[in-house]
Amino acid sequence: MAKPGHVRVLDLPIRQVRPSPENARLYRPVDPTDSEIVALARSIAEHGVQEPLLITRDHWILSGHRRYAAAKLAGLATVPCRVKAVRKDADHDEFMVLLRECNRQRHKTFDERLREEVLSANPEDAHRALVEYRQSKSRVAVDRVEMGEGRRRHRLTEAKRPFLAAVRKVIEERRAFWPLSDR
Repeated sequence: MAKPGHVRVLDLPIRQVRPSPENARLYRPVDPTDSEIVALARSIAEHGVQEPLLITRDHWILSGHRRYAAAKLAGLATVPCRVKAVRKDADHDEFMVLLRECNRQRHKTFDERLREEVLSANPEDAHRALVEYRQSKSRVAVDRVEMGEGRRRHRLTEAKRPFLAAVRKVIEERRAFWPLSDR
C-alpha cells in the first residue's frame, strides 16, 4: 500500500492497458506513423516511459494515449501506470470529466476545444440560452396566419375540433422556436 502523499506506480503488461475510444473522438486518433509519435517511440526505446500513464481501475487510459502508442511502437512489454480510483464502466460521466481534465495542458484545435465544452455544458442552460438567442434575433411576430387572398375555410366539424386544439397547443408550446420554416 502506498504511503499518504505518495503515488504507487505499477508496471502493467501493455496488452492489459486499453486506450479509450472517447479520447480519439474528443481529440483526434493517435497516428502511429506521425513523426512525433515515431520520435517519442525512439526516446522511449532508449530511456523508457518517463511519465507513467494514468489509467482507471478497469485499465482504460485517462492520460497517456500518445505514450501508450509510442511504447507499443517501441516494443515495450510493460508500461508504468498510476491507477485512478474510478471505473469507466461504473461512472462514464466522471470518466469523461477526468479525460478532459487530464488533457487541459494540450495544444488543441478549435474543434477539440468545442467538443470539450460540449462535455461540460448543462443541457437545460444550453436550451434556455438557445431559446433566448432565437427570441432576441427573431424579427417575425406572427399573431395570425392568413389563408391566402382572404378566402375562408368552411366551418370545422365538431369531430375535428380536438385535433385543431391539439395542433394549436403544440404550435404555442414551440413558440420559442419561431420563426418556423419548411427547411
